[in-house]
Amino acid sequence: MWSHFFGPRGPGFPVPFGHHLPVAPAAPGDTWLNVVLGIAALAGILTFVVALPAAILYSRKATIKITAKGHRTAEDRAVLAVRPSVTAIGPFALRFSRLQDEGAWIHVFNMVASATGVDYGDLALPAQKAFDVDEKGLDQFVHPGETLTNTVPVQVATDIPGLVGWTVTLNVDSAGWRRGMHWLDRAFVPLPQ
Repeated sequence: MWSHFFGPRGPGFPVPFGHHLPVAPAAPGDTWLNVVLGIAALAGILTFVVALPAAILYSRKATIKITAKGHRTAEDRAVLAVRPSVTAIGPFALRFSRLQDEGAWIHVFNMVASATGVDYGDLALPAQKAFDVDEKGLDQFVHPGETLTNTVPVQVATDIPGLVGWTVTLNVDSAGWRRGMHWLDRAFVPLPQ
């Protein structure tokens, strides 16, 4: 069987299958160049093999934080300025889950003093979304390296017996690449005077 290799004697010169044309010996400087290029290629492969698992694990991380401050508006009412923030870490965006009772939610609990200490009371109001939809009506998401923040005003009652303040929580459930991951942060807001 013959290949159609264009050999050194011109186009169409057949070389028998399995035979090789003579190869010129390498120049003395080429040996060092080949060694250096081989080491560089090996270093690149090792970097990829080590960095890929680290990138996959690191890309699923996120940080959340919630802060709040109380402002008295009337004798028996107050407004809490609740500030949730979510930061996506890694190369992928963080999308909030759309499943029922999941996503990014703020809960406000009454904190009531009793004979045994300070305990959680009832929910001060139903859960509220931490982040509104965007101008197109779509759920917001957090780009890689970005921090998404918001301010949510929450009106609460202050005439509850034994009330010492509120605990606000931020619950975040993710979708997409981070599906099934959950984060929680809490902050205590003392009863404003």
